[in-house]
Amino acid sequence: MKDEVLFSDKDFESLTYNVMKYKTDANLMSRFPTIGSIQSFKNYEGDKNRVIKYIVLCYDKGSPILNKFMQDDVKRKVLSAEYAGFKADKEGLFSTEIDEIMKCMNHETNTMIIDFLRTFNDPNWALLMTGMESYYQKLQQIITADFGQGKRDVFQVEETKGKLFKQAQEMSKALDEAAKKILQDENPYLRRDLYCTIDAEAKSRLTITPERMIGL
Repeated sequence: MKDEVLFSDKDFESLTYNVMKYKTDANLMSRFPTIGSIQSFKNYEGDKNRVIKYIVLCYDKGSPILNKFMQDDVKRKVLSAEYAGFKADKEGLFSTEIDEIMKCMNHETNTMIIDFLRTFNDPNWALLMTGMESYYQKLQQIITADFGQGKRDVFQVEETKGKLFKQAQEMSKALDEAAKKILQDENPYLRRDLYCTIDAEAKSRLTITPERMIGL
């Protein structure tokens, strides 16, 4: 598929991390200190250089492949894999390992993608972080909406819970849109791992325990 669309060296100059300047055997972790400092990249024991190239080509906001095929996930990922140096067989199929990475079914590389996206200081990330904290607070309000331990009229309590629930619904939609903008990827597995990352940080900031989530 790579032959269908030809990108010149100049096209890749728009990359924030121009991995295409270096051959596959170059140590990209040392060439790009920001990437080299990310723990999930340090921990990865697979074909690190090719995976780094794939992630950059597929998710770097300056990637010509991303910008040309933003609405075509399959073509974007296939081209990114090919330009990264991964080889498909005669039938155009990649190995199971690469196929899982492309389908975002590999938790380890999903974490790398999410950590990579965080390097861009995208305001949508800050929105998602603070939004998740507010969302959890809203859920706590719904659970504990009997303010005053029964002193309020039961109908007032239910009315308050209904309003809070509608607010939480709208927040959930807004957070999902922010997640899509950050990932630039519709894959549900990648979005799941993004939410896991955000959930962990938001819960840590709010000290949310399972007991607090159920109102104990």
